[in-house]
Amino acid sequence: MASALHQQNSTPADYLGGLPAQLIYPGLLLAPLVIAGFVRLWRTPELRFVAVAATVVVAYVLAWVPGKVYYTDGMAPAVLAAGSVAAERWIARGRRPRLRRGVVVAAPLVGAAIVLPAVLPLVPVGHVRDLPASSQHSDLGDTVGWPQLTRAIAAQDAALVRTGEPPTSIFTGYYGEAAALDVLGSAYHLPPVLSGHNAFWMWGPGHASDRTVLVVDALGRLRPYFAGCRLLTTYYAPHHVRNDWTGIQIGVCTGPTAGWATLWPHLRHYG
Repeated sequence: MASALHQQNSTPADYLGGLPAQLIYPGLLLAPLVIAGFVRLWRTPELRFVAVAATVVVAYVLAWVPGKVYYTDGMAPAVLAAGSVAAERWIARGRRPRLRRGVVVAAPLVGAAIVLPAVLPLVPVGHVRDLPASSQHSDLGDTVGWPQLTRAIAAQDAALVRTGEPPTSIFTGYYGEAAALDVLGSAYHLPPVLSGHNAFWMWGPGHASDRTVLVVDALGRLRPYFAGCRLLTTYYAPHHVRNDWTGIQIGVCTGPTAGWATLWPHLRHYG
């Protein structure tokens, strides 16, 4: 997993932006609080172990996966808590404590007002396509289209049932697609949902049949192991949103060269 993440998140731009991103990721305009938190943790003997842990985590992310800013999230509560104590003392020793308090309170509120429309579903879904590409390929863009994708897959499942070729399992290329079907697909009585992506692979194929597999975003992965695979349709996210879950191929594979149990070790992939 670490190797796959390194390959995908270690471009020169990732390295150049890694440290600034770490400082502002907990909250725009909160960089002074983050720095103050680190300093206080290092200067407090009984809390220095937290400073060591936070430094190791941040150093690892900056050195190996600088593009994965949020991989340091686990240390943020401790650092921000320490920074908040430092901020309280900074306010108390100032000549104008009310002004300092206003600055400390206003900074996260202003930062949130700037950032939230780009990271949370606050804008109408029909306007997401007008946002920068970076916002569409983000958590915000990823909130668009899961029910529609589930319905598209369920429609293909129903069509195959009508033609006498009912799918006996569904295999997806990524865990997000499998999770959407697990969460949203119960009303459609879909066959078992499988995926070889990341930790989803660890759950294995269970007792799912491999006779006729409805394939979501993974035709290339299954084609070497089945006698026949064909494309059924391509799903596009609604409202012309260009997120990471659009242009997804939905197909069907039949005639497995071996059972799921034998194929499963070959279907694991990380990213």
